[in-house]
Amino acid sequence: MSDSSKFVDKEFLEVFLDEASEFLDKLDYLLPKLEKEPENKEVINEIFRIMHSLKGNAAVLGLSDLSETAHKTEDLLDLVRKEKLEVNKEIISALFDVVSFISSYINALSADKKPELDKTSILEKLESLLGSVNEKSSGRSTVLGESVESYIKKLEDEARSALDFLREQIVSSDEGETSEKVEEERDMKHDGLEDKKENIEDAQLFVLNDVEKQRLAEAISKEYGLYVVTLKFRDPSLLVIRYFQALQKFGEVGDVIKAVPSGNEIAKKSTDTIKVLIGVKKLGDLEDAIKELNDISSYDVNKVSLEDLGVNKDELKIQEPVDRLSELENIFKKIEEADEEQAKPSESKADEAKKLEEVRVNVKSLDALFNLVGELVLIKSRLISIANQYDIQALKEALSTFERLVNELQNEIMQMRLVPLHYIFRRLPRIVSELSKKFNKDVDIYYEGGEIALDRKVLEELSVPLFKVVEILVRDDIEDSDTRIKKGKASIGTIRVHAFREGNRVIITVESDGKGLDPDEIAKRAVELGLIPPSSVEKMSNEEKLMLVTLPGFSLKNGELSGFDSIKHSVESIGGTLEIYSKMDTETRVTFKIPVSMATLRALLIKLGDQLYAIPVSAVVTTMKVDSVNMIGSVGVIKYQSKVITVYNLGEILGIPTRSTDKSYIVLIEKRGKLVGLQVDEILGQEDIVVKPLSKLLSNAKGFSGATILGDGKVCLIIDPISIL
Repeated sequence: MSDSSKFVDKEFLEVFLDEASEFLDKLDYLLPKLEKEPENKEVINEIFRIMHSLKGNAAVLGLSDLSETAHKTEDLLDLVRKEKLEVNKEIISALFDVVSFISSYINALSADKKPELDKTSILEKLESLLGSVNEKSSGRSTVLGESVESYIKKLEDEARSALDFLREQIVSSDEGETSEKVEEERDMKHDGLEDKKENIEDAQLFVLNDVEKQRLAEAISKEYGLYVVTLKFRDPSLLVIRYFQALQKFGEVGDVIKAVPSGNEIAKKSTDTIKVLIGVKKLGDLEDAIKELNDISSYDVNKVSLEDLGVNKDELKIQEPVDRLSELENIFKKIEEADEEQAKPSESKADEAKKLEEVRVNVKSLDALFNLVGELVLIKSRLISIANQYDIQALKEALSTFERLVNELQNEIMQMRLVPLHYIFRRLPRIVSELSKKFNKDVDIYYEGGEIALDRKVLEELSVPLFKVVEILVRDDIEDSDTRIKKGKASIGTIRVHAFREGNRVIITVESDGKGLDPDEIAKRAVELGLIPPSSVEKMSNEEKLMLVTLPGFSLKNGELSGFDSIKHSVESIGGTLEIYSKMDTETRVTFKIPVSMATLRALLIKLGDQLYAIPVSAVVTTMKVDSVNMIGSVGVIKYQSKVITVYNLGEILGIPTRSTDKSYIVLIEKRGKLVGLQVDEILGQEDIVVKPLSKLLSNAKGFSGATILGDGKVCLIIDPISIL
């Protein structure tokens, strides 16, 4: 089954998707918490509010499948809130299914696809849980053939309808006028206005109740001009949305006094036109607000006076509105409070002020802005090269300021692109909960360092390998409860995720307290699969043996530890490195070392033969110039800080011709905690570069992570030193 509704305009859909994504992030955190704390009313109420909001938002957009699913879930949670149902495994399972459905639905919408999802099984599960309460209620007291709860609910609905009717019919006055007198007064006013109004809606707009007169008085006290705005929209089916968008926009530039149709009537009216009586300081502000509205086919603005409204200025007094229905409302409020908790956390003034400091920025616009800044960086490098080449002093002086401004602009844009790890970390509890059920294990997860921020692109690519590592540890490393108890461990396994900043890199560790990885078993299996020659095993350290799990096609005989090859590939594709450590029956730790950003970076420029290449400074420990490289057999070595460092000829590794020189230039890098030297022909210095991805033809080229354009206009390949060793 799928929605047959047409999607509304893209702008409104994007707002919906942003809010829905925030809801999903909260649910990923709340559901596992509810599973551990089934009686936590705050969590239950928060999930209920999310489903209520999601239901309403989806209904406005015509997303019936999503709205119906959220509605049924809301009904279920309402029974939990009323303590007619207790949170159990069936309810938790149903809620997880609902969140998975919503997530898939939102992902389809985000990809600009029509959701083709079957909600039948989820609705059946929800209906079954709801039905169980009805069965229990069948033996309870009844009123006129209905259960007491049902009868009270119906009574409340009728009471609310009566209250709405009274609000519409009764106009407050000192004398307490009857509805008949009100209608007579309206008719008299209508008769006196027929020569100035074109239809009944115009007449209705000019008949003001006490509340509307208060708004009018406030507008006059501000010396606002009074105008009637007539808006006609192209698509009547979206009138409800457009109506509230218009009133919100008008409220930003002036005081909205009255609108026809009213808020209660707008959903029932079959019309494409609304009329608004508004007071504004400047007519230009009102015109600008109208132009910002969507879907308008035509509009008209007419100035009106108090005489047109039949109001004497002396009658207008700003006073506190009197509610004649307060006693009746109090009665209904008591009924509602007994039926529904309405404790919503109020936002502090500090929170409200903070919201004003933040605005949503479209990701595509941010990417476009970042690309423009990247071009500025390239132009800056080009101009500096020209100034140095021709020794133009005036240009050098101007460029010193230009370089500073470009660097500041680049830093600001980089900060805007940074997203905290919390956005993917808070999905981990739900993922672990689902994996625990799938593999019949009890596992808890803890994480810290969610405030550490990465570039949005890096963060998007990181989520897949991170979640895959967690899956492998739950599936293959953590034992079931019985086995853990026999080993003297806690029955519940634990996964800990920790992130911290180290220079311009972010280190993320994922640890589990499972059975551990046996390096000898891994090496033996790699030989059996023909992935490494038997002779190489003796020379390997335990760390190197553990890294064999990342070879393509590796898995143990029972299928365990499969998937590490794709994890390693994903991490290296964003310029990161992967390390694995394990201690039998104690700990398994997988470490990611990720650059904060791959879009721009500081690079060390080197020469191999006649060609220039760049190495990310984040991978470089230091550089040095030595007289010669000592050879031990076929392996080159140098001495650095009383340590013997292995040296590889970078040109030979990459198959690039090099030239003989009197001196040897060495670039020291760190790989899995060990220093390794790369011999190059020449070291030229550092430069800020903008990373451009390689084309599809070169994307699989080993040893290169991208390309850049240097200040002199030449293309330079970026070497990934970790992946080539």
